Amino acid sequence: MVTDTVYHSWLAVLLKWLSASVVVLLLLTGCATRAQDRQGGHILTRFDRQDLATATAFVRHFKQHRGDRMMAVQQGLDSGPVIYDLWSDGKTIEVRIDDSRDIYSDRNQTTFTCKNAEIARAWGKKQFQVSSCEGVEGGGAWLFAFDGLWRS
Repeated sequence: MVTDTVYHSWLAVLLKWLSASVVVLLLLTGCATRAQDRQGGHILTRFDRQDLATATAFVRHFKQHRGDRMMAVQQGLDSGPVIYDLWSDGKTIEVRIDDSRDIYSDRNQTTFTCKNAEIARAWGKKQFQVSSCEGVEGGGAWLFAFDGLWRS
């Protein structure tokens, strides 16, 4: 009878420890998911410091010959958004620009391939630039600026 009581108390302790461990694991997983949701993953919408960090990571991965992807959705003031899809295999970047929702644009999709990308300062703002491009007049393009930065 004493053995049954000791056995049950150890079993109770073990079950409490396991359930507490599961609760902690679920909380940590939920916190990580919420932090990732706040960051927006690889989708730029605010063009602030956080989006600048995401774009900088994309450029860094490309220069390290690692594949990556990124999407930027730039909302117009009085028209629809322009969507930039960037896919990298570590050697080239495929850029797809979709301005079909913007009523003041040509309402089409443009796709071209580039061999270089960087974040550079132009016109007083940090901007995402691609260069050594095929299918683009002049061989390069400024895609979008990080307007949401207070200080750079």
